[in-house]
Amino acid sequence: MKRSDKVWMAPLSFVPFIAIVVWAVYLLVVNGRLIEDKQLQEHDRVVTLISQNYSSVLTLFFVAFLIGLAVLIAFVVHLKKVRTMNSSTKLGWLIFMCAFGPLAFPVYYFVEVRHEPDDVAMYSSINEGAG
Repeated sequence: MKRSDKVWMAPLSFVPFIAIVVWAVYLLVVNGRLIEDKQLQEHDRVVTLISQNYSSVLTLFFVAFLIGLAVLIAFVVHLKKVRTMNSSTKLGWLIFMCAFGPLAFPVYYFVEVRHEPDDVAMYSSINEGAG
């Protein structure tokens, strides 16, 4: 893989995690008054605050989900194109990325992509090498 391709994958691996953190911080800001007054056990107030801000909370979560899905697709395409990795390792990485999502993308980048030689054998498309 070329160095220029690795350069864009580094920050890309952190974007879904940052998006989820932004969503979580926004959710804490929305519930800030309840947290300050220690009223989180009053479920009616929690539901009222969330429902008043439902569209923005849902929109931010949906954006974070779409960002994570796009990064997952990009990394799965990279994973599928690597010619030198055996199928069981690819399956393990795929399960790890699907299960842990935003936390798994930086791990995959730093363990596999970052140390990948520039001349690693890659398929030209994801259809090559299929069973």
